[in-house]
Amino acid sequence: MIDSAYWKIRLSEVAEQIGRLQDGSRWAPAPDVAIEHEIMLAMFCVRCLIERQKLSENLTSKPIDVFVCPKRTGQQVTLLNCHEVTALYDFEQKQKRNLKLEFLCNQVIHSYVMFLESNETLRPARLFVCSDHERNECLYIVPVDMVLELLREVVSDSANLTTIEWDQKRRDYRTKQTNLPP
Repeated sequence: MIDSAYWKIRLSEVAEQIGRLQDGSRWAPAPDVAIEHEIMLAMFCVRCLIERQKLSENLTSKPIDVFVCPKRTGQQVTLLNCHEVTALYDFEQKQKRNLKLEFLCNQVIHSYVMFLESNETLRPARLFVCSDHERNECLYIVPVDMVLELLREVVSDSANLTTIEWDQKRRDYRTKQTNLPP
C-alpha cells in the first residue's frame, strides 16, 4: 500500500453507504446484511491502514467506549447456539470498556457472533460482535453511529510527523505516525 488516500476514499464511500442504509425509514433484513458486509470490509481496510502505519498514533491509541457483556457460566458458544445471545451473555451485567481501534477491527474481522440490533425506529442502533477468540468470554456492544464516526475519523486522519527507528528484534524499521499540535 503506497498511498493510503485511495483506501480512505473508499472508506469514505462505505461510511456514506452505511449512513444511507441506516437512515432508511423502514429497516429490512437486506440492508442489515448490507451494513454487516460494509462494516466487515471497512474494518479490514482500517486494520490494513493500521498495520501499514498509515494512521496517526493519536487515532490508533484513542480509547473507544463500548459496552461488554460477560458470558454466562456453563454453556459454550458454538455454531449451533451463537445466535442465542440473550441466553449466552449477561446483558444485566454489561459494563463500559475502552477498546483500541485495532482490537475492535479484529473483533469484527474474526467475528464468531456479529449482528445488528435495531432500535424503536427500526434503524440499526448497535452492533453485537465478538471474535472466535473472545466468544466464550464476552460480547461487545458498539453503537453503529460510533462505527460511522470512527470510519470518518480514519478518512480524515493524516499523520504529519513520521519518526523512523531501527528495531533490532524485528530486523526492520518501525515508524511512528503522529499529528503535530495546530
